[in-house]
Amino acid sequence: LDFFNSELSPKVQENLRRTLDSTSRLTTLLQVMYDFAKLGSKAALMDEVQLCTLVPEVIRDLSYDSQDGLVVEIGELPKVWGNDELLRRVFLNLFQNAVKYNDKSEKEISIGVRGVVSRNIGKFVGLYVKDNGPGISNEEISRLFNLFSRGSKGEGLGVGLAVVKRIIDLHFGTISVESMEGAGTTFVLSLPVHRIIISSIS
Repeated sequence: LDFFNSELSPKVQENLRRTLDSTSRLTTLLQVMYDFAKLGSKAALMDEVQLCTLVPEVIRDLSYDSQDGLVVEIGELPKVWGNDELLRRVFLNLFQNAVKYNDKSEKEISIGVRGVVSRNIGKFVGLYVKDNGPGISNEEISRLFNLFSRGSKGEGLGVGLAVVKRIIDLHFGTISVESMEGAGTTFVLSLPVHRIIISSIS
């Protein structure tokens, strides 16, 4: 196409473009699956993570300005036990989705704590990320965290929330969704307060 375009018939040009597009999509999917498979190796490197520092950094990295109509409320956030890089991906994805799919002129996002829960493997802090967007239907919620499952808008590869779920699982935490169409969405997640000793898991 680059060097012989003028010598090719329109039909051949179109077939080559379609082949190139298909190859590009397959390459992207393979890269996504490779990155997804590598998440576990990063989770082996965990330490104390100060969410009160990490979350504001994620917001700043998104580089939204006043014209975006974004209002973010950050509550008092604790330290947790986890992988800094992976947890950044979690909050980055949740914040990006809260803005990208929000149909309001003033987009509101709030994050805070819902308390601490004791499990047989340790203590976990409950967190929430809430937005005032259009909400999610029950049908979409049921497959929200499936790999390559896209919402009704049909945008993206349907990978982001599957990665979020995988990262939370690697931290032995949980994630769920509370939503009602037209009334916003709240992601509720839990992360360990202290190091989880795998040998203690029954």
